[in-house]
Amino acid sequence: MLHHQRLGVFVDVQNMFYAARNQHGARLNYGKLLAQIVGDRQLVRAVAYLIRSPEVDQSKFVAMLRGLGFEVRVKDLRIRPDGSTKGDWDMGIAIDTLTLAERLDVICLVTGDDKAQVMADIMSDDPSVKLRLPAARVNPQGQLIIAMDSAAARMSEYAPK
Repeated sequence: MLHHQRLGVFVDVQNMFYAARNQHGARLNYGKLLAQIVGDRQLVRAVAYLIRSPEVDQSKFVAMLRGLGFEVRVKDLRIRPDGSTKGDWDMGIAIDTLTLAERLDVICLVTGDDKAQVMADIMSDDPSVKLRLPAARVNPQGQLIIAMDSAAARMSEYAPK
């Protein structure tokens, strides 16, 4: 019955990069990740959200993501006058997810951000859409953990550096 489920995958690349590196000393294998999430489902949209830093050439990485079937959305890192930086896709991911929700049966948020719980709470009001959070997130003590249900346990395989 999974092959009839319409799936949307939304990946917060920066959060997953740091979750994999800091917690596992590894890099996320986006090809395996997408394949495991999709399985027998019908992929409607896969979006990878990326923050562009002026010091890092990410063109090969972006090309690799596109080659895997991701739509890549890029936002420049903002550098404030005091030197601090700001760069996240939280609102963009939320807007995209909510906008596409009526066309999807399953939404998979791949993020290391604890704010994804807010999205889960909002989406839980619509029983027709199933939300999956198969990735690392922050527990109440501020520690990054991997929290997955048994169906999602296969979704985030890490590749050693």
